[in-house]
Amino acid sequence: MHGLIVETGAHRGKVFELTEDVMTLGRSANCRIHIECDDISREHARISRDGPRCVIEDLGSRNGTCVNGAFVKRKVLKDGDKITIGGHVIRFAETLKPEDRTLPHDVVQLVNDPDAHGKAAATPSFVARDAETNPWAIVSLACLLGGVFWPMAALAIVVGVVALLKIKERGDQKGAQLAVAAIVIGSLICSYHAYDKGLRSAFLKARGKKLRLACRTNLIKIAHALAQYSADSRGEFPKNLTDLYPQYISDRNVFVCPGDNAPFTGANNILCSYEVGPRPNSPGAQNILAYDHNAANHQNLGRNALFTDHHVEWIDEPDLAERLKTSEKP
Repeated sequence: MHGLIVETGAHRGKVFELTEDVMTLGRSANCRIHIECDDISREHARISRDGPRCVIEDLGSRNGTCVNGAFVKRKVLKDGDKITIGGHVIRFAETLKPEDRTLPHDVVQLVNDPDAHGKAAATPSFVARDAETNPWAIVSLACLLGGVFWPMAALAIVVGVVALLKIKERGDQKGAQLAVAAIVIGSLICSYHAYDKGLRSAFLKARGKKLRLACRTNLIKIAHALAQYSADSRGEFPKNLTDLYPQYISDRNVFVCPGDNAPFTGANNILCSYEVGPRPNSPGAQNILAYDHNAANHQNLGRNALFTDHHVEWIDEPDLAERLKTSEKP
């Protein structure tokens, strides 16, 4: 049976039997080959069977994996190969022998040998390397370069969370501060956009209500002028509302809805936002005398309409066509 014998380090003399096809080596308690050491990554390396052979693979550890003094990413192990991980020298044995269960002879000899210092120097030394920065943390911060747009800020938050999870899982990478910074800044940007959107929505709603009331006031003034015109014209109403200028309405602004950006030109070359109803001279309280010509005056939500009895009513856009048909009936 293949096995690993720890020859130096805090776990010297410990033997691991490679009983499974794939076994992970690291300081995590979940690793089948568990070696508690701060210089060993949580999941440092993987040893797997490849037919009759055993292969060791470094799992992106912070300090690397050495076999016979050379750093490796993946290497087929041979009997007697010395694996150096986190200051521990581990010998690979293709077949475990009874004597492997005790402290190896060469290690004991090394302790008692007058030339032990020279031999120890020949042993591959553990070389600490700086922890690498998790790439997800870098990406999360990079997303903030487009943070003016809230989707990029939201992406920075998601990537930052992923980075923190990856860093916690690995346990030997830097970048947690970058990820946290991306999450915090991204959250602030998203909050600002949400607040700004809500504020603008409230502002537009308030402005729309104000314009609707101003438009209603115009139609009420037009109603009074139409009443005077009708009294002077034997009950008839003008074909164009701008015919009320200047005798009945002296202010041209009354003919223009404050929300209308494109009023048409009426009689007397006066701009106007209101159209005469289908049958202005027909009796009936539900007959429309005048109404907003352009639905866009009020964000296409509806229009103000002036009726024969001089009351002004707001009509939702989907209902306007039916109300105009009612006014067309004799």
